Amino acid sequence: MKKKAKIKFDDYVKMVYKAAWYYSRRFNIDFDELKSQGFEIFCIAKRDFDPSRALFSTYLHRNLYGRLNDYCKCAIKDNDHEIIDEELTFEVASSINPIGINLLRNYAEKILTKEGYEMFNWVVSRDWEHKKCKKPDQLDARIEFCGIKKWSVEQFFEVWTEIRYFWTGQLFEFVNSGVLS
Repeated sequence: MKKKAKIKFDDYVKMVYKAAWYYSRRFNIDFDELKSQGFEIFCIAKRDFDPSRALFSTYLHRNLYGRLNDYCKCAIKDNDHEIIDEELTFEVASSINPIGINLLRNYAEKILTKEGYEMFNWVVSRDWEHKKCKKPDQLDARIEFCGIKKWSVEQFFEVWTEIRYFWTGQLFEFVNSGVLS
């Protein structure tokens, strides 16, 4: 049985960057998004690693390339369903009068879970602007909800998916219904 070695992030950061760069070029997906996915994969691999079965570098390499490939394929498939479409974000969050924003919030509160409403409210209230973001993205939201609010990664992705479907389906219908005009 092998002795469990100390696994240092600095020893593997180049591997994460290389895999993220490879898939960002192959699938035309944002490098930073894939890099953050790679860091998450590193953390999971470090947690689940069994030194009696392989070297950590082999284990991480297989996880990085397999999971990033799966992530990219899903992202390409869901490309038309981005949670926060830039045009809709600015139409909803900045162009609609305060009465319209309140109607949207009331509608969202009825439809979404408590956590989903919290994330929706974070987007439309533009709480992300003080961090000099041009628009909120998944990384900004993950920092806000996993880092600051201490949600688990699983909870974050569950709510992120809920918001995606609300944003691209029910909210479009609500906005197009003419209620906000």
